[in-house]
Amino acid sequence: MNQENAINYIRRHGNPTDLAQLEWLLEQKRPSSTILDALFCHQRHDGGFAPPWAVDYSSIDTTCYFMDQGHKLGLDNAYPVLGKANRFLLQNQQNNGRFAESDNVASSAPPWANPHTPGADLYLTANAGFWLALASTTHEAAKESAAYLKRNLDPATGQLPSFLNTHWLAAGLFWLVADQETAVLLINHLQSRLPALSAANLAWLLDTLLTAGVPHDNALIQSATQKLAGMQEENGRFPSTEGQDIHTTLTALNVLRSF
Repeated sequence: MNQENAINYIRRHGNPTDLAQLEWLLEQKRPSSTILDALFCHQRHDGGFAPPWAVDYSSIDTTCYFMDQGHKLGLDNAYPVLGKANRFLLQNQQNNGRFAESDNVASSAPPWANPHTPGADLYLTANAGFWLALASTTHEAAKESAAYLKRNLDPATGQLPSFLNTHWLAAGLFWLVADQETAVLLINHLQSRLPALSAANLAWLLDTLLTAGVPHDNALIQSATQKLAGMQEENGRFPSTEGQDIHTTLTALNVLRSF
C-alpha cells in the first residue's frame, strides 16, 4: 500500500466526517463537537437512526452504521449518542436473540434489511450482535444473538443461509463472546470465498475481524491483507462498486496500517 497516496486521496475528496476519521486514525485527535453534532443530528428519540428508505422509522441496520461511524472517531458507549443507540438495539432484540426490521417497512427496505428476505434477520443479528459484544455492559445480549446464529449455522461447512458479509460479522461476534471454535468455522468458509471479494468487502472483513481481536497472523487475515493491498489504484483510492470510495479507502488505510 502507498499510504501517502491514500491519505492524500482522502484529504482531496473527503467530507468533514471523513477528514475527522482520518485525523483520529493518524493522530488520535478527537473530533470537534461541531463534527459530532452534524454527524448524529438525526438520532431519533428512541436512540435509533432512520434510513433513506424509511425516513420516519428507526432502523437496526442504520443504527449499526452510525455506531460504526462513531467507533471510527474514537468514541465508545460512554458517549451519550452511542450509549442511547446501544440501548435501542437492546430494546429491539427478540427473546431468542434475533434481530429483524419491522414488517411495516417490508415494502421499502433493501434486501439485507427486508424482513421478508431470507437471511436478512441473520445479517441484522450478526451486525447488531457484533456491536452489542463490543460493549461489556451488553455482553449477555450479544451471547444470545450468537446462540441464535449458531442454531442456523451448518457445522460441516461453516455457512449461514445469508449474505456473505453476515459471515464475517458473525465470526467477529463469536470471537468477541469467546466462542473461537465457531468463529474459526466461519473464518475457514470465508477463506474459500476470498477470490470473489471486492476491495470494499475485504476492508470491511478485515476491519470487523481485527476489531474483534482475531490475530494478525491468522491465515485469512494474512491472505485478505495481501489481496487488499494489491487493489489500491494509482490515485491512492481503494475502489468500491457501491460508490463508497472514500469510506473504503479509509477502512483499508486503517487495517493495512496495522501491518
